[in-house]
Amino acid sequence: MPEKLFKTASIYIVVEFLNKSVPFILLPILTRYLTPSEYGLLSLFTVYIYILVILCSLGLSSSISVNYHQLHKSSISIYNSTSFIIIFITWVILLLITIAFKKVLVEFTGIPFFWIVMAYPIVLTIIYFLNYMNLLQMKMKPIRFSFFQLTKSFLEGGLSVFFVVILLRSWVGRLEAMLIISIIFFFVIIYFMVKDKLLPKRMYFSKKYAKDGLSFGLPLVPHQISYWIKTGLDRYLIAFLLTQQAVGIYSAGYQVGFSIFILVSAINQAIIPYLYEKLKNQDEIDRYKLVSLTYKYFLVLIALGILMSTFIPKVLTIFLGKNYAEASNIIPFLVFSAVVHGMYLMVLNYIFYFKESKKLAIITFSTGLIHVFLSFQFIKLYGIQGAAIASLFSYIITFLLTWRLSNKVFPLPWFNSFK
Repeated sequence: MPEKLFKTASIYIVVEFLNKSVPFILLPILTRYLTPSEYGLLSLFTVYIYILVILCSLGLSSSISVNYHQLHKSSISIYNSTSFIIIFITWVILLLITIAFKKVLVEFTGIPFFWIVMAYPIVLTIIYFLNYMNLLQMKMKPIRFSFFQLTKSFLEGGLSVFFVVILLRSWVGRLEAMLIISIIFFFVIIYFMVKDKLLPKRMYFSKKYAKDGLSFGLPLVPHQISYWIKTGLDRYLIAFLLTQQAVGIYSAGYQVGFSIFILVSAINQAIIPYLYEKLKNQDEIDRYKLVSLTYKYFLVLIALGILMSTFIPKVLTIFLGKNYAEASNIIPFLVFSAVVHGMYLMVLNYIFYFKESKKLAIITFSTGLIHVFLSFQFIKLYGIQGAAIASLFSYIITFLLTWRLSNKVFPLPWFNSFK
Protein backbone atom coordinates (compact mmCIF):
# COMPACT_ATOMS: atom_id res chain seq x y z
CA MET A 1 0.00 0.00 0.00
CA PRO A 2 1.57 3.35 -1.01
CA GLU A 3 2.63 5.61 1.85
CA LYS A 4 0.05 8.32 1.07
CA LEU A 5 -2.73 5.75 0.84
CA PHE A 6 -1.59 4.16 4.11
CA LYS A 7 -1.77 7.53 5.89
CA THR A 8 -5.24 8.16 4.47
CA ALA A 9 -6.42 4.72 5.54
CA SER A 10 -5.00 5.29 9.02
CA ILE A 11 -6.99 8.51 9.36
CA TYR A 12 -10.19 6.72 8.35
CA ILE A 13 -9.56 3.96 10.88
CA VAL A 14 -8.97 6.41 13.74
CA VAL A 15 -11.97 8.59 12.83
CA GLU A 16 -14.32 5.65 12.35
CA PHE A 17 -13.12 4.22 15.66
CA LEU A 18 -13.75 7.51 17.49
CA ASN A 19 -17.11 7.97 15.76
CA LYS A 20 -18.36 4.49 16.67
CA SER A 21 -17.00 4.92 20.19
CA VAL A 22 -19.38 7.76 21.10
CA PRO A 23 -22.43 5.52 21.77
CA PHE A 24 -20.14 3.18 23.72
CA ILE A 25 -18.84 6.07 25.83
CA LEU A 26 -22.43 7.21 26.46
CA LEU A 27 -23.50 3.72 27.54
CA PRO A 28 -22.31 3.73 31.20
CA ILE A 29 -23.79 7.22 31.62
CA LEU A 30 -27.18 6.26 30.21
CA THR A 31 -27.37 2.98 32.16
CA ARG A 32 -26.90 4.91 35.42
CA TYR A 33 -29.59 7.50 34.64
CA LEU A 34 -32.04 5.19 32.86
CA THR A 35 -33.71 2.10 34.25
CA PRO A 36 -33.42 -1.09 32.16
CA SER A 37 -37.03 -0.51 31.07
CA GLU A 38 -36.28 3.07 29.91
CA TYR A 39 -33.11 1.95 28.18
CA GLY A 40 -35.15 -0.79 26.52
CA LEU A 41 -37.55 1.80 25.11
CA LEU A 42 -34.61 3.84 23.81
CA SER A 43 -33.23 0.71 22.16
CA LEU A 44 -36.58 -0.04 20.49
CA PHE A 45 -36.59 3.50 19.06
CA THR A 46 -33.07 3.06 17.68
CA VAL A 47 -34.07 -0.21 16.02
CA TYR A 48 -37.15 1.51 14.56
CA ILE A 49 -34.95 4.24 13.05
CA TYR A 50 -32.65 1.69 11.48
CA ILE A 51 -35.44 -0.14 9.61
CA LEU A 52 -36.75 3.21 8.33
CA VAL A 53 -33.26 4.08 7.03
CA ILE A 54 -33.21 0.80 5.10
CA LEU A 55 -36.68 1.27 3.61
CA CYS A 56 -36.17 4.94 2.68
CA SER A 57 -32.67 4.63 1.22
CA LEU A 58 -33.51 1.66 -1.05
CA GLY A 59 -29.85 0.64 -1.11
CA LEU A 60 -28.89 3.79 -3.03
CA SER A 61 -26.16 4.76 -0.54
CA SER A 62 -24.14 1.70 -1.57
CA SER A 63 -24.91 2.33 -5.23
CA ILE A 64 -23.45 5.86 -4.99
CA SER A 65 -20.20 4.51 -3.53
CA VAL A 66 -19.78 1.67 -6.02
CA ASN A 67 -20.47 3.89 -9.05
CA TYR A 68 -18.25 6.80 -8.03
CA HIS A 69 -15.12 5.51 -9.79
CA GLN A 70 -17.16 4.37 -12.80
CA LEU A 71 -18.82 7.72 -13.55
CA HIS A 72 -17.42 10.80 -15.24
CA LYS A 73 -17.01 13.71 -12.81
CA SER A 74 -19.68 15.72 -14.61
CA SER A 75 -22.20 12.90 -14.09
CA ILE A 76 -21.70 12.39 -10.36
CA SER A 77 -23.89 15.33 -9.32
CA ILE A 78 -26.73 14.16 -11.57
CA TYR A 79 -26.45 10.61 -10.22
CA ASN A 80 -26.58 11.93 -6.65
CA SER A 81 -29.46 14.27 -7.47
CA THR A 82 -31.46 11.39 -8.94
CA SER A 83 -30.78 9.22 -5.89
CA PHE A 84 -31.72 12.01 -3.48
CA ILE A 85 -35.04 12.61 -5.25
CA ILE A 86 -35.93 8.90 -5.12
CA ILE A 87 -35.02 8.74 -1.43
CA PHE A 88 -37.11 11.82 -0.58
CA ILE A 89 -40.18 10.53 -2.44
CA THR A 90 -39.90 7.18 -0.65
CA TRP A 91 -39.47 9.02 2.65
CA VAL A 92 -42.71 10.99 2.11
CA ILE A 93 -44.68 7.86 1.15
CA LEU A 94 -43.52 5.99 4.26
CA LEU A 95 -44.33 8.98 6.47
CA LEU A 96 -47.90 9.05 5.13
CA ILE A 97 -48.24 5.29 5.67
CA THR A 98 -46.97 5.73 9.23
CA ILE A 99 -49.59 8.37 9.96
CA ALA A 100 -52.30 6.17 8.45
CA PHE A 101 -51.35 3.18 10.63
CA LYS A 102 -50.79 5.16 13.83
CA LYS A 103 -52.47 2.77 16.27
CA VAL A 104 -50.85 -0.37 14.89
CA LEU A 105 -47.34 1.10 15.05
CA VAL A 106 -47.74 2.45 18.58
CA GLU A 107 -48.97 -0.94 19.78
CA PHE A 108 -46.23 -2.88 17.96
CA THR A 109 -43.25 -0.66 18.82
CA GLY A 110 -44.31 0.62 22.23
CA ILE A 111 -43.03 4.07 21.17
CA PRO A 112 -45.23 7.18 21.66
CA PHE A 113 -46.71 8.38 18.35
CA PHE A 114 -45.00 11.78 18.57
CA TRP A 115 -41.58 10.10 18.46
CA ILE A 116 -42.68 7.65 15.79
CA VAL A 117 -43.21 10.68 13.53
CA MET A 118 -40.18 12.64 14.81
CA ALA A 119 -37.99 9.72 13.78
CA TYR A 120 -38.44 10.74 10.14
CA PRO A 121 -36.30 13.94 10.18
CA ILE A 122 -33.58 11.92 11.93
CA VAL A 123 -33.82 9.18 9.29
CA LEU A 124 -33.55 11.57 6.32
CA THR A 125 -30.46 13.22 7.78
CA ILE A 126 -28.84 9.85 8.50
CA ILE A 127 -29.26 8.78 4.87
CA TYR A 128 -28.05 12.04 3.30
CA PHE A 129 -25.19 12.30 5.79
CA LEU A 130 -24.10 8.74 5.02
CA ASN A 131 -24.18 9.47 1.29
CA TYR A 132 -21.98 12.54 1.73
CA MET A 133 -19.51 10.66 3.95
CA ASN A 134 -19.27 7.86 1.38
CA LEU A 135 -18.54 10.39 -1.35
CA LEU A 136 -15.85 12.11 0.71
CA GLN A 137 -14.29 8.72 1.31
CA MET A 138 -14.32 7.87 -2.39
CA LYS A 139 -12.76 11.26 -3.13
CA MET A 140 -10.04 10.53 -0.56
CA LYS A 141 -10.89 13.63 1.52
CA PRO A 142 -9.98 12.33 5.00
CA ILE A 143 -9.74 15.72 6.74
CA ARG A 144 -13.22 16.89 5.80
CA PHE A 145 -14.58 13.38 6.39
CA SER A 146 -13.06 13.43 9.87
CA PHE A 147 -14.41 16.87 10.68
CA PHE A 148 -18.02 16.08 9.80
CA GLN A 149 -18.08 12.61 11.34
CA LEU A 150 -16.60 13.65 14.66
CA THR A 151 -18.41 16.99 14.92
CA LYS A 152 -21.82 15.38 14.45
CA SER A 153 -21.09 12.48 16.81
CA PHE A 154 -19.60 14.56 19.63
CA LEU A 155 -22.25 17.29 19.41
CA GLU A 156 -25.01 14.69 19.59
CA GLY A 157 -23.28 12.88 22.44
CA GLY A 158 -22.62 16.05 24.40
CA LEU A 159 -26.18 17.29 23.98
CA SER A 160 -27.50 13.87 25.04
CA VAL A 161 -25.50 14.05 28.28
CA PHE A 162 -26.80 17.58 28.92
CA PHE A 163 -30.45 16.58 28.46
CA VAL A 164 -30.25 13.24 30.31
CA VAL A 165 -27.83 14.07 33.14
CA ILE A 166 -28.26 17.82 33.73
CA LEU A 167 -31.90 18.36 32.75
CA LEU A 168 -32.96 14.82 33.80
CA ARG A 169 -35.04 14.35 30.65
CA SER A 170 -34.70 10.54 30.86
CA TRP A 171 -34.80 8.59 27.57
CA VAL A 172 -36.62 11.47 25.85
CA GLY A 173 -33.54 13.65 26.35
CA ARG A 174 -31.46 11.33 24.18
CA LEU A 175 -34.06 11.51 21.39
CA GLU A 176 -34.30 15.29 21.64
CA ALA A 177 -30.55 15.56 21.18
CA MET A 178 -30.68 13.33 18.10
CA LEU A 179 -33.52 15.37 16.59
CA ILE A 180 -31.88 18.79 17.14
CA ILE A 181 -28.51 17.73 15.69
CA SER A 182 -30.22 16.02 12.74
CA ILE A 183 -32.13 19.17 11.76
CA ILE A 184 -28.94 21.26 11.91
CA PHE A 185 -26.84 18.81 9.91
CA PHE A 186 -29.48 18.29 7.24
CA PHE A 187 -28.98 21.86 6.00
CA VAL A 188 -25.21 21.71 6.50
CA ILE A 189 -24.95 18.58 4.34
CA ILE A 190 -27.02 20.00 1.48
CA TYR A 191 -24.99 23.22 1.50
CA PHE A 192 -21.63 21.46 1.28
CA MET A 193 -22.76 18.95 -1.31
CA VAL A 194 -23.85 21.77 -3.60
CA LYS A 195 -20.65 23.68 -2.85
CA ASP A 196 -18.52 20.59 -3.66
CA LYS A 197 -20.53 20.08 -6.88
CA LEU A 198 -21.70 16.71 -5.66
CA LEU A 199 -25.26 18.01 -6.05
CA PRO A 200 -26.42 20.47 -8.71
CA LYS A 201 -27.95 23.78 -7.62
CA ARG A 202 -31.05 22.71 -9.46
CA MET A 203 -32.06 19.09 -8.86
CA TYR A 204 -32.11 16.81 -11.92
CA PHE A 205 -33.72 13.43 -12.37
CA SER A 206 -32.19 10.93 -14.79
CA LYS A 207 -34.18 7.82 -15.74
CA LYS A 208 -30.94 6.13 -16.76
CA TYR A 209 -29.28 6.70 -13.39
CA ALA A 210 -32.49 5.89 -11.53
CA LYS A 211 -32.61 2.51 -13.25
CA ASP A 212 -28.92 1.89 -12.61
CA GLY A 213 -29.12 2.89 -8.94
CA LEU A 214 -32.24 0.90 -8.19
CA SER A 215 -31.07 -2.20 -10.11
CA PHE A 216 -28.11 -2.34 -7.75
CA GLY A 217 -29.74 -0.90 -4.62
CA LEU A 218 -33.12 -2.66 -4.45
CA PRO A 219 -31.66 -6.19 -4.18
CA LEU A 220 -29.66 -4.90 -1.23
CA VAL A 221 -32.84 -4.06 0.69
CA PRO A 222 -33.55 -7.71 1.63
CA HIS A 223 -29.86 -8.00 2.54
CA GLN A 224 -30.10 -4.94 4.79
CA ILE A 225 -33.41 -6.08 6.26
CA SER A 226 -31.75 -9.39 7.04
CA TYR A 227 -29.04 -7.54 8.94
CA TRP A 228 -31.74 -5.56 10.77
CA ILE A 229 -33.44 -8.83 11.67
CA LYS A 230 -30.18 -10.11 13.16
CA THR A 231 -29.41 -6.91 15.07
CA GLY A 232 -32.81 -5.39 15.79
CA LEU A 233 -35.83 -7.65 15.49
CA ASP A 234 -34.67 -9.71 18.46
CA ARG A 235 -35.33 -6.63 20.64
CA TYR A 236 -39.01 -6.73 19.66
CA LEU A 237 -39.14 -10.51 20.17
CA ILE A 238 -37.67 -10.06 23.66
CA ALA A 239 -40.24 -7.34 24.40
CA PHE A 240 -43.03 -9.63 23.16
CA LEU A 241 -41.87 -12.84 24.86
CA LEU A 242 -40.25 -11.35 27.97
CA THR A 243 -40.35 -7.71 29.18
CA GLN A 244 -39.19 -4.23 28.16
CA GLN A 245 -36.74 -4.43 31.06
CA ALA A 246 -35.19 -7.52 29.46
CA VAL A 247 -34.83 -5.52 26.24
CA GLY A 248 -32.81 -2.90 28.12
CA ILE A 249 -30.48 -5.46 29.71
CA TYR A 250 -29.97 -7.30 26.41
CA SER A 251 -29.39 -4.06 24.46
CA ALA A 252 -26.77 -2.82 26.93
CA GLY A 253 -25.01 -6.17 26.84
CA TYR A 254 -25.22 -6.24 23.06
CA GLN A 255 -23.52 -2.87 22.79
CA VAL A 256 -20.67 -4.01 25.03
CA GLY A 257 -20.31 -7.40 23.37
CA PHE A 258 -20.31 -5.86 19.91
CA SER A 259 -17.77 -3.19 20.90
CA ILE A 260 -15.11 -5.08 18.96
CA PHE A 261 -17.10 -4.22 15.85
CA ILE A 262 -16.13 -0.57 16.32
CA LEU A 263 -12.58 -1.50 15.34
CA VAL A 264 -13.68 -4.02 12.70
CA SER A 265 -15.96 -1.54 10.96
CA ALA A 266 -13.29 1.18 11.00
CA ILE A 267 -10.74 -1.12 9.34
CA ASN A 268 -13.22 -2.25 6.71
CA GLN A 269 -14.25 1.32 5.86
CA ALA A 270 -10.60 2.23 5.38
CA ILE A 271 -9.95 -0.79 3.14
CA ILE A 272 -12.91 -0.25 0.77
CA PRO A 273 -11.51 2.66 -1.32
CA TYR A 274 -8.12 0.93 -1.64
CA LEU A 275 -9.68 -2.43 -2.59
CA TYR A 276 -12.11 -0.94 -5.11
CA GLU A 277 -9.28 0.98 -6.73
CA LYS A 278 -7.21 -2.20 -7.01
CA LEU A 279 -10.09 -4.21 -8.44
CA LYS A 280 -10.16 -1.88 -11.45
CA ASN A 281 -6.91 -3.63 -12.50
CA GLN A 282 -7.51 -7.22 -11.45
CA ASP A 283 -4.53 -8.64 -13.34
CA GLU A 284 -2.13 -6.72 -11.11
CA ILE A 285 -3.49 -8.16 -7.85
CA ASP A 286 -1.39 -10.72 -5.99
CA ARG A 287 -4.22 -13.06 -5.02
CA TYR A 288 -2.12 -15.29 -2.77
CA LYS A 289 -0.94 -12.30 -0.77
CA LEU A 290 -4.49 -11.01 -0.51
CA VAL A 291 -5.68 -14.35 0.90
CA SER A 292 -2.73 -14.54 3.31
CA LEU A 293 -3.47 -11.06 4.69
CA THR A 294 -7.16 -11.92 5.06
CA TYR A 295 -6.41 -15.09 7.04
CA LYS A 296 -4.03 -13.21 9.32
CA TYR A 297 -6.79 -10.67 9.92
CA PHE A 298 -9.23 -13.48 10.78
CA LEU A 299 -6.78 -14.94 13.33
CA VAL A 300 -6.30 -11.55 14.98
CA LEU A 301 -10.09 -11.15 15.27
CA ILE A 302 -10.49 -14.62 16.83
CA ALA A 303 -7.69 -13.98 19.35
CA LEU A 304 -9.23 -10.63 20.25
CA GLY A 305 -12.61 -12.33 20.64
CA ILE A 306 -11.21 -14.89 23.09
CA LEU A 307 -9.55 -12.14 25.13
CA MET A 308 -12.71 -10.01 25.31
CA SER A 309 -14.98 -12.97 26.12
CA THR A 310 -12.77 -13.76 29.12
CA PHE A 311 -12.23 -10.23 30.41
CA ILE A 312 -15.48 -8.29 29.81
CA PRO A 313 -17.91 -10.40 31.94
CA LYS A 314 -15.66 -9.84 34.98
CA VAL A 315 -15.93 -6.04 34.82
CA LEU A 316 -19.37 -5.61 33.24
CA THR A 317 -21.16 -4.68 36.48
CA ILE A 318 -18.61 -1.94 37.16
CA PHE A 319 -19.12 -0.57 33.64
CA LEU A 320 -22.93 -0.76 33.35
CA GLY A 321 -24.10 -0.80 36.97
CA LYS A 322 -25.79 -3.47 39.09
CA ASN A 323 -29.15 -3.20 37.30
CA TYR A 324 -27.55 -4.67 34.16
CA ALA A 325 -25.50 -7.48 35.78
CA GLU A 326 -27.50 -10.19 33.98
CA ALA A 327 -25.97 -9.04 30.67
CA SER A 328 -22.66 -10.77 31.55
CA ASN A 329 -24.20 -14.12 30.53
CA ILE A 330 -24.60 -13.07 26.90
CA ILE A 331 -21.23 -11.35 26.31
CA PRO A 332 -19.21 -14.34 24.90
CA PHE A 333 -21.90 -15.15 22.31
CA LEU A 334 -22.18 -11.52 21.21
CA VAL A 335 -18.42 -10.97 21.06
CA PHE A 336 -18.00 -13.88 18.65
CA SER A 337 -21.03 -12.76 16.67
CA ALA A 338 -19.12 -9.51 16.10
CA VAL A 339 -15.93 -11.43 15.23
CA VAL A 340 -17.73 -13.52 12.61
CA HIS A 341 -19.45 -10.44 11.24
CA GLY A 342 -16.07 -8.76 10.84
CA MET A 343 -14.88 -11.76 8.81
CA TYR A 344 -18.07 -11.55 6.75
CA LEU A 345 -17.40 -7.90 5.84
CA MET A 346 -14.01 -8.79 4.35
CA VAL A 347 -15.54 -11.17 1.79
CA LEU A 348 -18.64 -9.04 1.26
CA ASN A 349 -16.66 -6.20 -0.38
CA TYR A 350 -16.02 -8.27 -3.52
CA ILE A 351 -19.72 -9.00 -3.96
CA PHE A 352 -20.57 -5.30 -3.71
CA TYR A 353 -17.90 -4.24 -6.19
CA PHE A 354 -19.03 -6.72 -8.85
CA LYS A 355 -22.69 -5.77 -8.23
CA GLU A 356 -23.91 -9.28 -7.36
CA SER A 357 -26.35 -7.86 -4.86
CA LYS A 358 -29.26 -10.01 -6.11
CA LYS A 359 -27.49 -13.27 -5.21
CA LEU A 360 -26.40 -11.78 -1.90
CA ALA A 361 -30.00 -10.84 -1.11
CA ILE A 362 -31.09 -14.47 -1.39
CA ILE A 363 -28.45 -15.55 1.13
CA THR A 364 -29.00 -12.81 3.68
CA PHE A 365 -32.79 -12.87 3.55
CA SER A 366 -32.84 -16.66 3.95
CA THR A 367 -30.47 -16.53 6.92
CA GLY A 368 -32.57 -13.69 8.34
CA LEU A 369 -35.60 -15.97 8.38
CA ILE A 370 -33.52 -18.68 10.05
CA HIS A 371 -32.48 -16.13 12.67
CA VAL A 372 -36.12 -15.24 13.42
CA PHE A 373 -36.98 -18.91 13.94
CA LEU A 374 -33.93 -19.57 16.14
CA SER A 375 -34.46 -16.40 18.17
CA PHE A 376 -38.13 -17.14 18.83
CA GLN A 377 -37.37 -20.69 19.99
CA PHE A 378 -34.22 -19.91 21.97
CA ILE A 379 -35.68 -16.84 23.74
CA LYS A 380 -38.57 -18.98 24.99
CA LEU A 381 -36.09 -21.59 26.26
CA TYR A 382 -33.17 -19.51 27.54
CA GLY A 383 -34.37 -15.90 27.82
CA ILE A 384 -32.00 -13.16 26.64
CA GLN A 385 -29.12 -15.66 26.45
CA GLY A 386 -31.14 -17.52 23.82
CA ALA A 387 -31.23 -14.38 21.67
CA ALA A 388 -27.43 -14.13 21.85
CA ILE A 389 -26.96 -17.81 20.93
CA ALA A 390 -29.31 -17.43 17.94
CA SER A 391 -27.33 -14.39 16.86
CA LEU A 392 -24.04 -16.33 16.80
CA PHE A 393 -25.50 -19.24 14.83
CA SER A 394 -27.06 -16.98 12.19
CA TYR A 395 -23.86 -14.93 11.76
CA ILE A 396 -21.81 -18.10 11.19
CA ILE A 397 -24.25 -19.40 8.58
CA THR A 398 -24.36 -16.03 6.81
CA PHE A 399 -20.56 -15.74 6.74
CA LEU A 400 -20.03 -19.21 5.27
CA LEU A 401 -22.61 -18.76 2.52
CA THR A 402 -21.38 -15.25 1.68
CA TRP A 403 -17.78 -16.45 1.56
CA ARG A 404 -18.81 -19.11 -0.95
CA LEU A 405 -20.61 -16.56 -3.13
CA SER A 406 -17.67 -14.16 -2.91
CA ASN A 407 -15.34 -16.83 -4.28
CA LYS A 408 -17.65 -17.39 -7.22
CA VAL A 409 -17.77 -13.67 -7.97
CA PHE A 410 -14.02 -13.13 -7.59
CA PRO A 411 -12.14 -16.45 -7.26
CA LEU A 412 -9.27 -16.41 -4.79
CA PRO A 413 -6.96 -19.28 -3.71
CA TRP A 414 -8.53 -19.62 -0.26
CA PHE A 415 -7.45 -23.25 0.14
CA ASN A 416 -4.51 -23.45 -2.27
CA SER A 417 -2.73 -20.87 -0.12
CA PHE A 418 -2.14 -23.53 2.54
CA LYS A 419 -0.10 -25.50 0.03
